[in-house]
Amino acid sequence: MDVLLELQRAVETVRFDEDVRVVLFGSANEKFFSTGFDIQALQDEPARQVGYASQTSKEIIMKMRTTDTLFIAMVNGHCMGGGLELALACDFRFVGNDDDYNVGMPEIHLGLIAGEAGTQLLPRYIDRSTALRMMITGETITPEEATDRGIFDELHPPEEVEDAALEFAEEIVQKPNLAVGHNKLAVNEGLELPSRTL
Repeated sequence: MDVLLELQRAVETVRFDEDVRVVLFGSANEKFFSTGFDIQALQDEPARQVGYASQTSKEIIMKMRTTDTLFIAMVNGHCMGGGLELALACDFRFVGNDDDYNVGMPEIHLGLIAGEAGTQLLPRYIDRSTALRMMITGETITPEEATDRGIFDELHPPEEVEDAALEFAEEIVQKPNLAVGHNKLAVNEGLELPSRTL
């Protein structure tokens, strides 16, 4: 819960800080980008708190998608469940090419759905059937397979992920800030509308 609230504060700070042009998400953990919620910790929480945590997580993802700052995920490690949903909430995703990393949405094994926007975001990046199959089987795939499917944008040796993301971020900050942000918002909002209304 503490991490969730810290993430919420960070996203809201970015939203109101015009000096922040690009946000890079990474992990200090060498094995995991993120695995989402700590299921063991959630089992000790009252149902109402778990519901609030899930709702807050969805709101954070929506704030990321509706903020005119670009978010880039630097994935070096396992990227599972809510962690993959966090990466999907970013505008671009760079991943390390290490077959030991697992990518997937294993919530089905706990009798759950990909509740933090995964059911809505994953089919927007890859085809519906492949997204649904990943969710209902709980399969894990490698970063290379995930990139081939369209989940990640760029695949790099693990030691080069951060540099590649930073290089891209530096390219973005040279562009007109309002135009970059409005392009992002127009794309994200347009994806929610039928094309005949555009």
